[in-house]
Amino acid sequence: MTRVLIAEDEPLLAAEIGEELQRLWPQAEIVATVHDGHAALQALDEFKPTVCFLDMQIPGLSGLEVARLAGARAHIVFITAFEQYALQAFDEAAVGYLLKPLDTVKLARTLQRVKERLAQPPADLSGLLEKMQPVEPLRWITVQRGRELQLITVDDVLYFRADHKYVAVVTADSEESLEVSPSYAHRFKQL
Repeated sequence: MTRVLIAEDEPLLAAEIGEELQRLWPQAEIVATVHDGHAALQALDEFKPTVCFLDMQIPGLSGLEVARLAGARAHIVFITAFEQYALQAFDEAAVGYLLKPLDTVKLARTLQRVKERLAQPPADLSGLLEKMQPVEPLRWITVQRGRELQLITVDDVLYFRADHKYVAVVTADSEESLEVSPSYAHRFKQL
């Protein structure tokens, strides 16, 4: 039986990944679901999974750092909202790269690749972190006030308030609403 580790800091997404994995690959055994990088590394040592589904942006050690430290101990599938890492991850022989929100069709394709790779030893991803380019933190936010565009520095933002597809940007001087596409909503979690 294939042993699977899920490292995802969003509990609802971690549960969804687990449910979809069990539905699409009933022969796989989820040995651990963890929510930070240190717990992922500990679970890797304790449970010796065959496959790890690692969120790239988890607290403690990032998924990239866990993959680097895992070396060639497990096949790695990355889960992230950051599509710019995909090519580099595949160049280093990661088995898969899933973007958030989870797409069941892409997960099924990734699982097929994982199953094909199980006959081979896992790729050594110990050099992965050095080759990845870090994501630039968000520095400016553009909001529209009437017909004018206004730039607000992230440092001036007191807080964000989400309301469906709009986000209120609150500063000491004003409150502006901006429409946020789902592909950018993850950037606000970093702030």
